[in-house]
Amino acid sequence: MRESVEERRISPRGRNSCLVDDRPTTNLLKRNFKAKNPRTKFVSDMTFFHTREGWLTLSTIKNLCTKEIVAWDFVTRATVELALRTLRQIHLYGGSLLHSDQGGTYTSPVYRNEAEKLGITLSYSRKGNCYDNASMENFYGHLKSETIYQMPFHQRYSSTRKELRAIISDYIQWYNEERIQEGLGYLSPSDFFKKRTWKLSQIRDWFKFECD
Repeated sequence: MRESVEERRISPRGRNSCLVDDRPTTNLLKRNFKAKNPRTKFVSDMTFFHTREGWLTLSTIKNLCTKEIVAWDFVTRATVELALRTLRQIHLYGGSLLHSDQGGTYTSPVYRNEAEKLGITLSYSRKGNCYDNASMENFYGHLKSETIYQMPFHQRYSSTRKELRAIISDYIQWYNEERIQEGLGYLSPSDFFKKRTWKLSQIRDWFKFECD
């Protein structure tokens, strides 16, 4: 039986395109990694981990305003289905911009159609230019240096997939809720989001009062 489009797999190293889609892959983000309002601009990517059972692939979506990781999921390899599962976690944010590289998972017709259905505009890095998605790469650098690379060398690749999923999920929750960042005024992403949304609600209330 032929596998469906969503089940077609991409090599963790190669990530070749599943199907050709002739829609443009425009870089709308243009390395502007700042956003005034929460959950209006996002970046996404996948990264790979060795385990004693084989590969573990992590897919994430990051909010550029608050630096919060708003969506993540795992499978053993980089698949379109993994990208779709992560994408659907931000289904409430129609009208937003989502940036990624031009890997086959993100340029596949099924992924682009789903984003269009959700009202999410897709932006793409230029081919072979990792700096166009530097904000997402920066998070992966922190994740690995503060978890995997803290382990003794002989333990770095001896975890099971289940163990590593737990380590990564715990880190993401800590990163969102407790890890302060200079660029957020020494607040965590979660606290910055609360502060930012409170300010926006105050502004909306003020305009409503003025109009009344």
